[in-house]
Amino acid sequence: MIAAGLPLLAVAVGLTVGMNAKVAVVLLLAIIASAALIGASRASLAAALIAGTIAIPSLILLVSSSGGSSAASLLAGQGRWVTVVFAVLIMRSLLRGERIVLPSLVRTALLIYCALYALELVVAFFRSDFPPGTGSLIVRQVTYPLAAIVGASTIGGGATRDRDGRAGSMAVLRLARVAGLSAGVAGLAAFWFWAWLHGHVSAGPFEHLFSQASQASVYPGRSIFPLVQDSPNVGVVVIVALAAFSVPPLLEGSRHDKLLAATAVLAAGSAVYATESRTGVIALGVAALVWLLLNWRDRRRRATVVLLIALIAGAVQAYTLLPSSRKFQANAPTLVARQGIWKQAVSDLGRDPAFGLGYHFSAGSNFVESAAPGAAAVARGQSVQSEYLGQLVDGGLAGFVLFVFILMTWLRAARAQLGGPRRSLGVGLVCMLAGVGAAMIGSSVLQSAAVSTLVWFLFGAVAALGAVGGEEPSVALPR
Repeated sequence: MIAAGLPLLAVAVGLTVGMNAKVAVVLLLAIIASAALIGASRASLAAALIAGTIAIPSLILLVSSSGGSSAASLLAGQGRWVTVVFAVLIMRSLLRGERIVLPSLVRTALLIYCALYALELVVAFFRSDFPPGTGSLIVRQVTYPLAAIVGASTIGGGATRDRDGRAGSMAVLRLARVAGLSAGVAGLAAFWFWAWLHGHVSAGPFEHLFSQASQASVYPGRSIFPLVQDSPNVGVVVIVALAAFSVPPLLEGSRHDKLLAATAVLAAGSAVYATESRTGVIALGVAALVWLLLNWRDRRRRATVVLLIALIAGAVQAYTLLPSSRKFQANAPTLVARQGIWKQAVSDLGRDPAFGLGYHFSAGSNFVESAAPGAAAVARGQSVQSEYLGQLVDGGLAGFVLFVFILMTWLRAARAQLGGPRRSLGVGLVCMLAGVGAAMIGSSVLQSAAVSTLVWFLFGAVAALGAVGGEEPSVALPR
C-alpha cells in the first residue's frame, strides 16, 4: 500500500514546483485523500465523485482568491476530479485483483458519444474552424463518460454477484442516499448564500467564501452557490437532478430515508427560489409531473398526490415572492434575446444542414445578443443557449441523430428497471432525465461539467444495476 502511494507522492512533489505554497498543500492533501480512497469501499468512491463535483468550484474560488493558481492542480475542475477518481478506481482494482465490468448499455453510449464528437471534429477540420483551446476542451469532454465507468464499477460492481436481490437493493439505497444528501446540502447552501446576499442571515465561517462568490458573480441578487462557475440556471439544474433521482428510491426506504427525501425536495425548491431560475422551475415541475404519471397506479397513489399538492402549493407561494423581472412573461428580455439567438443559429445551420458547422461552434461567441433592458447592456457574442439546437448546429442532422441515440440509451437504462424489483431506481432516473431534458430546451446544460458528470455517473450506476444477475451481457477490462 505504501509502495503504491510513493509514485503518487513523487508526482505530487513534481507538480508543485513553482506553484503557490497554498496550492501545493491542497494538492498534497488531495493526493493523500486519493491514497486513502484506494483502501476505501466502492461506495466511498461514488460519494467522493458526487461530493467533489459539487464542492470543487468553491475550492477553486478559494485557491484563486488567495493568489494561487489551480490550473496545474487537481482542483482545475470537475473533469480533472473525475479523472483522479477513475485513476484511483483502476489502481484499486489492480491492487485487489478486481474486475471492472461494463454493461452493454454503457459501452453502447460510450461508442455513440465518441462517434458524435469524432464527426464534429472532422467537420471542424475540413472547415479549418477549430475553436480556441480545442485540445483542452476535448480532454475535458472525454472525462464526462469516464463518470459512467465509475458509476458502473462503484455502485453496480458491488452487486454483480448478487443472488437474492439484497445486495442490489442496498446498492440502490446507498446511491439514493448519497444523491439525496448531496441535493440537500447543495440546495440549502444555495438558499443560505441567497439569504446572506440579501442581509437576512450571517455567513458565519463562510464569510470569506461568500464574499468571493458575490464578487465573482455577474447575476446580482441571485444565488450562484455552491456551483460558482456555472450560471444560476445551470447550477440549480444540478440540484434538481440529484433530488429528482434520489426521491423515488428513498421513499422505498426507512423513516430516515423518507425524511432525507423530504429534505432533498425542500432543498431543491429552496435552490430554485434562491437562484430565481425559470429554467429551474420548469425542470422541477417536469420532474414532479413525470413522477406523478409513473406512480399514478401505484398503491401509494394517495401519498404521492398529497406530496405533489404540497410541492405545488409551496412552488406557487414561492413564485409569488419572486421579483417581477424573474416571472414568466412572453416578452421577458432574456427570452426575447434567446429567440433572436436561435434564429441566427437556424440561419447558420442552413450552410450545412447535414453535418453542421463543427465541434463546439454553438458554444462559442458566434451569435449576437442584442442590447435590451433586463438582458445585455450592450450587444455581445453569445452561445446558442439551447442544448438541442446546439447539437444540431455542431453536428447537423447526422450529429443530432447520434445525440438522440445517446438520450435513448440513457432512457433504456431506466426502462430496464421499471418492470423489475428496483422500479423506484428507474423512476428516479426517468424523472432526472425529464428535468434535465426540459432544461436543455433553453440552456446548454450539458456544456456544464457538473451536469454532464452527474448524468453520466448516474446512468452508469443504473445500467450496471440493471445487469445484476447476468440479465445483460457484459465485458470485463483486463485484470
